[in-house]
Amino acid sequence: KEEIDKIKKKSEIEMRRLQNKINEMKIDQKSMEIQGEVQEELIEDFITKKFPFDNLNTIKKGVNGADSILTIISDNIPIGKILIESKNTIDFQKSWIQKLLNDIKNQSADVGLLITKALPKTDFPEDQAYGVFEGGLIWVVEFKYLIVHLMIEMLRNAILESKKNRNTENTPVKFKKLWDVINGPTFTAQFRLLYNN
Repeated sequence: KEEIDKIKKKSEIEMRRLQNKINEMKIDQKSMEIQGEVQEELIEDFITKKFPFDNLNTIKKGVNGADSILTIISDNIPIGKILIESKNTIDFQKSWIQKLLNDIKNQSADVGLLITKALPKTDFPEDQAYGVFEGGLIWVVEFKYLIVHLMIEMLRNAILESKKNRNTENTPVKFKKLWDVINGPTFTAQFRLLYNN
């Protein structure tokens, strides 16, 4: 009986320790999720303040897609979209770029901006504050307010300029429609996805 009691007690202690480790892991996971949400909301508050004439829509937690979408407004007309994804982790994951590329295609956005604490260890220029991926569809920047502001300003101006240059009033309607499809974000993102496979 003494041996059986020892075995039972040992099993109880092991189970209790295992449960404690599981609880600690859950607490760490919640802490990481909260840190991620803090960064997301800081970025969203900052963008809303710096770009008050554009619309920033937050994607609900648990819904597929980027964290938020900045819709660029010109003359009260929405003319472009920047998808914004925030990451607050120790290591950069290359899979984030592919996911953001898929989100661009699904949302018919013009470009994606990945704001992260952890930068890529490869394919990231050390002398620049940003990295460009997927032919200019994905931009990666470190989470620093000045860099984020400058990058969004640059991307926003590039989208505004590209939309102005697409004014082709004298072109036959069919050619104009074809031009719009080929130069649209959905076609560009799909082409890039095909190219990668």
